[in-house]
Amino acid sequence: MTGAVLSGIESLEELHVQIKEPTLSDQLFGGILPGLRRLRVTGEKVRRIEEQAFEGLQNCLRIELTITRTSVEEIPSRIFELLNAEWAKVDLSFNKISTLNSASLYPNSSFWFSKGTKLLQGGLVLTGNDMQCDCNLVWLGDWLRRWLRESYESHSALIPEVHAMYDLISATTCLDSRFADTRIPLVQLYPDHICHASALSPANSLPPKHFNVHTFLIIVLALLLS
Repeated sequence: MTGAVLSGIESLEELHVQIKEPTLSDQLFGGILPGLRRLRVTGEKVRRIEEQAFEGLQNCLRIELTITRTSVEEIPSRIFELLNAEWAKVDLSFNKISTLNSASLYPNSSFWFSKGTKLLQGGLVLTGNDMQCDCNLVWLGDWLRRWLRESYESHSALIPEVHAMYDLISATTCLDSRFADTRIPLVQLYPDHICHASALSPANSLPPKHFNVHTFLIIVLALLLS
């Protein structure tokens, strides 16, 4: 089923598509309508996603985008550029992604400070990929910690939900070749562990070296009750 077939269904809110070609290009054209809330794309044969493949996302006010169970190694930055929703979540779990450049989310480094994680209020899921621990992933660990913190500061999540959220971001790991390919949660990855400086921000602007979810919960609860 192509996007052209779906273009007349304006009330479409959820769409699951299995791509059988090696390249995702124009298969969704006309199918990403403003009312779409959930879009899930799968296909083990998919190895490449073209820049224009998700045109139409910019018109969605609330969107949960899932690209999973593919053989894709790189995610085009255009996908993040198109996200203009009031609320968005991107799930890139169980692909072949080896790294994700900070410029994909923040083409201008000043956006990191001005926008924070508001671009993806629902979160960024990268569980089950082939990422190798290196300096280029330090920013992502910083992003995950900041997303958890900002979710509470905006009161968009209740305190009991923090455990599920922390479990979710802790499931995003990378392989550390220094320790017999031990898997390390990205949320615990800091520049002094893997490189001399952060890939995105100065070392002195990073959070403390140990991020403890229980301590974080206590602080948030105290702030809410004060």
